[in-house]
Amino acid sequence: MRNAHERIVTAPFAQVAELLDGLGADGDRLWPGDRWPPMVLDRGPEPGSAGGHDRVRYSVETAELSGPVRSVAFRFAPQTELVGTHWFAVEDLGDGRVQLRHVIDAQPIRWMRIGWPLVVRWLHDALIEDAFDGAEAVLAGEPVQRRRLSPWVRAMRSAARPAGARPEPEAALRSRRVAADATTAALVGVGALHAVWALGIPWPARDERSLAQTVVGSSTFPSATATWSVAGLLGAAAVVVQSRVRPGRRVAVVPFPVADLGVRTVAGVLALRGGAGLVVSASGLGNATAVFRALDLALYSPLCLALAWGTRRTWAGGAPPATGPHGLREVPSCVTAPCSTR
Repeated sequence: MRNAHERIVTAPFAQVAELLDGLGADGDRLWPGDRWPPMVLDRGPEPGSAGGHDRVRYSVETAELSGPVRSVAFRFAPQTELVGTHWFAVEDLGDGRVQLRHVIDAQPIRWMRIGWPLVVRWLHDALIEDAFDGAEAVLAGEPVQRRRLSPWVRAMRSAARPAGARPEPEAALRSRRVAADATTAALVGVGALHAVWALGIPWPARDERSLAQTVVGSSTFPSATATWSVAGLLGAAAVVVQSRVRPGRRVAVVPFPVADLGVRTVAGVLALRGGAGLVVSASGLGNATAVFRALDLALYSPLCLALAWGTRRTWAGGAPPATGPHGLREVPSCVTAPCSTR
């Protein structure tokens, strides 16, 4: 995977190079720390310096800070789930023109294979464009005017709460975890029941036809493949629920951005199923069997709404704990509130 951003600015090369020299240090004027999590490097842009921004961790691999082409290259830490590097570079093009570049050359692994295309890429693109906009303004001696973010980026920034910016009371955190545990148990139980049906066991009905009439509302039960798929989705939902309230634990294998998006999706789907089920079954729409309608009103739809509420509780009312999705201590986050440049 390669992600590249370029911008040509009109300014003396020495001034542009100064921006690169201060990357990740006090007074950093290249990284847009007024709007995004600040880049923090323990020794500034020199080889071996470690740090990162928010939950993205890396260390300086090489730093070429002399000559007509200057660059600082970083290697991602293993817990970031990106195998490879990202780097900034400035190049003197002559005639007062300088090219600014940022490139990610890395392979997403594990959950970042989902997190990168759905969430991280869009946030990253907006962050780098903000960095280049800020660099142009600084070099021109003008105030930085931030562009309007896309609706998807605004939604993702709204979903991600600053780690440690507003500590959650212990009692509230316990309450969320109790709701998450109950929701997880129910999701796992319903998923296990689907797995039993996928194996051809019609429990608790006497045969497959009776099971279909009771659970699906028709005389034909879905295929084993479809039933296994539902079981897998319910298991995945249980994992993201635990990942959202217990980042860093062994059971919580999904990184925060994916887990946060996941629980919102799960809650929305369950709420839609529960609400629509009540309306359809109560109004007599469709061709479902009478026994299914009765159970849908009494059990299936209320259970979906209860699970939607339990899933909703996993993100309501508090930020994630002060450690990140891999047990690392977070640097201050500016996802939803301004930070200083440090």
